[in-house]
Amino acid sequence: MKALVAPMVAFAVTLHWAPPQPVEAQFGATATVEVPMAAGSELDPTTAATTIELDERHRQEESLAQVLRESPGARALSLGALGSFSTLSLRGAGGEHTRVLFDTMPLGRAGEAFDLSTIPVSTLDRVEVYRGGAPVRLGAGAVGGVLRLVPRVGERERGEVGVSYGSFDTRAARISGSSGGLDGRPSITTAAGIDGTDGDFLYEEDLTPLTPGDEREVRRQNGEVDRGYGLAHLRADVGGGTIAATGFGFGRTGGVPGPAAQPTRAT
Repeated sequence: MKALVAPMVAFAVTLHWAPPQPVEAQFGATATVEVPMAAGSELDPTTAATTIELDERHRQEESLAQVLRESPGARALSLGALGSFSTLSLRGAGGEHTRVLFDTMPLGRAGEAFDLSTIPVSTLDRVEVYRGGAPVRLGAGAVGGVLRLVPRVGERERGEVGVSYGSFDTRAARISGSSGGLDGRPSITTAAGIDGTDGDFLYEEDLTPLTPGDEREVRRQNGEVDRGYGLAHLRADVGGGTIAATGFGFGRTGGVPGPAAQPTRAT
């Protein structure tokens, strides 16, 4: 049995504009006003928001679900190995009660849990987890909270190529680059990659829990996954504001192994 996920394409344009600042009168006197700021440091994990930086992170083929497990109050659930359906639960609410944004663009359908496995970590600059309320500029929130996925932005000239291979024929290749972003020049970031796995790991099958001694070790079948993705992000300063455009495409194909009691062995 084969399952095919149609390619996902996302495109968003964001415009930020700041009006000219009025000239303030000078009276020759100064004052100090203390304004409490919301804590956002990793030293205070009890705050309502957590930011996980990914730009300089070098870990082998992490999934988004693995990254999000570092955030307090967040529970990322996966149904299997690489490429398996993954969701995020915030404050104990189900995945369908977590709003997911790619930059400022909503992902998924209303009332449905978004599959986190469709977003490769290598395309992101950081993730922002808002438990409960979220900034007004991000739009309506959700019962559990908001997850914002911020794509990479070119701030310097750089390129990156990565290849990896592991158990169960797990493989990955990716390439990315960025240019501009300095001296007022437009910045552009691009990234593309492919990955996949056979997913044929061994597990203990026990279809009769009340009968001891009849367990057996079997190999998972029909769990292969192949994925491909591409990202392009452009940002430029225009007048007194900034315009940004983001395009993202993703495709996945693979089998559906099914539960241990009724596995689908055909591919």
